Amino acid sequence: MSWHVWRRLAAGALMICIWIGAAASNQDDRGSPEDYAFGIPLTVGGGGSIHEAVLPEPVYRALRQDNMGDIAVFDAAGIPVLFGLAQPNGQPQRTRVIRINAFAIDVPVAGTGEELQIALRRNAAGRIEFAETVAAGTPTERQYVLNATHVKEAFSSLAFSWKRPHRNFVRQVVIEAGDDLNQWQELSKPTTIADLRQEHGKILRHNRVSFPVTRARYLRVRFVGAPQTGDTPELESASVELSSGETPPRPHQMVLEPTLVKGEATRYMFTLPAGLNSGRFRIDFGQPETYFHVQFWNRAKSHDDWISRGQFTVYDLTAGGRSIRDDGVGVWGHSNRYWSFAPASDGAGFRDAVPVVKLQWQPHILVFVGRGQEPYLLAFGAEKPGPAPPDARLVLRQVGLAGTLSGGTFGLPKATLGALEELAGEAAYHPPFWATNPRQWILWAVLLLAVAALLWMALRLLRSDAGKGKEQQPYN
Repeated sequence: MSWHVWRRLAAGALMICIWIGAAASNQDDRGSPEDYAFGIPLTVGGGGSIHEAVLPEPVYRALRQDNMGDIAVFDAAGIPVLFGLAQPNGQPQRTRVIRINAFAIDVPVAGTGEELQIALRRNAAGRIEFAETVAAGTPTERQYVLNATHVKEAFSSLAFSWKRPHRNFVRQVVIEAGDDLNQWQELSKPTTIADLRQEHGKILRHNRVSFPVTRARYLRVRFVGAPQTGDTPELESASVELSSGETPPRPHQMVLEPTLVKGEATRYMFTLPAGLNSGRFRIDFGQPETYFHVQFWNRAKSHDDWISRGQFTVYDLTAGGRSIRDDGVGVWGHSNRYWSFAPASDGAGFRDAVPVVKLQWQPHILVFVGRGQEPYLLAFGAEKPGPAPPDARLVLRQVGLAGTLSGGTFGLPKATLGALEELAGEAAYHPPFWATNPRQWILWAVLLLAVAALLWMALRLLRSDAGKGKEQQPYN
């Protein structure tokens, strides 16, 4: 067979493969409800054709695909409807830290009936200071004003620095904000701050207070209750963490039970549910007065090597009648689902404590276009890989809406979630080989027919060339 014939055959075969590959890649067939393990009915009750709902915890526990490709929405007839997912940002986007000075003021004790007037003035050295006006003999208590007039951006937390960090103390503080030094608005609930010397000379410094994202010219630090341990700290300054964005929605809670890593006595591991790549977890040892230095690792797949994520101090202490706990370990932006932890090299194990992981997380917002008959069905949980759901913002833009996520909602009519239903159950996680989508069978059939046709053409050409060769042989 001549070269140009083979070239034409190869070109034809290549075109067939490209057509089949394009047909397969353009599919976004979510199958049918029977392909999924569980489902939750969605009722809309009018209010437009586009609705939203918050994905509940059972959805995440049932998913198997890291890209959340085993989730779909169907109408009452089992026909897939257009949907998308979006996850609110679980924390404000911190940009940088700015130091602000603290100024001590003595204010009248509550109940004395005296009013406090605060004003700014320059001292003999030309420096700005705060001056308070209090009647002589009035009982007072020490508070602090933080001058944030040079901070032009929003902020969401404070980290205190005090003049005598070597002195043990435990106090509760409330943070208030104001713009004129006399009218104040409470930002935080009573929060414990502490500076405690631990064994082996280690110091536990619990000095951070968080509150909703705000802008203010001045902040006031007010101590609550009498000192429980040590003296009241003398604040020197504070660092404000600037934030771009809004206050995140209130996080959801999930409890995960870690297991011991095979062959290791003190190393535990746990797996985050699929789709949860944003949140914060806290290790709870179920015992009072725990203080451990813990090393953390994570990895993307169960067979990958562990990647070190650093050491964190995990503690749950009681001092002066106040509970002092660590802030947890943030996993913002980590797509690795597999985590492990163990005592750091300078530790002596967890002293027979059985750890539990308490995860704070932000669920996705489901947006779907309500076409067809209701009730709709949110189906989820399957072993077969599928395409990742589209971004809900893109879905909204396709139908002419802005698609702005604010405070954990798009502002769309809310769909009501029903009770969890079992669809295919465990069978969805172990589908038989022949349980393939009909369209995929058609594609395979077309591919096999194309290959058979190519072989048939090649054989015909080979036989034709062989026959021509015999006819052209000279007679002896």
